[in-house]
Amino acid sequence: MYALRPLGGPKGYALALLVEVLSGVLAGAGITHGIGRMYDEWDRPQDVGHFVLALDPEAFLGREAFLERMGALWQALKATPPAPGHAEVLLPGELEARRRAQALGEGLELPEKLVRELQALGERYGVPWREDA
Repeated sequence: MYALRPLGGPKGYALALLVEVLSGVLAGAGITHGIGRMYDEWDRPQDVGHFVLALDPEAFLGREAFLERMGALWQALKATPPAPGHAEVLLPGELEARRRAQALGEGLELPEKLVRELQALGERYGVPWREDA
């Protein structure tokens, strides 16, 4: 049996429980061990639920005040000393944004096997392979 290790003490437990309620119970999806194992139970439905929440800052404090406060929060987080062994505190999506910018500027090195598979697909569907793409 697999389970997540405890994280964040009582607050972490409460947050995890909230996610379980919103994404499992409220969504009518699997809960606790009723969710299929993602990588080795292909013969049973995964029954994974999702929850999406959209909030309009205008309904609370206004767009400009929200952006100003979010900027202050980001700056405070970035000014926090990083955990041992890390160079900096990263915000959600920051590493991916850097990697995307780097890939757009420098390109990506594709494994040879993947290149062959893409070339074969291109031949199959009449899409020529471009070395400069």
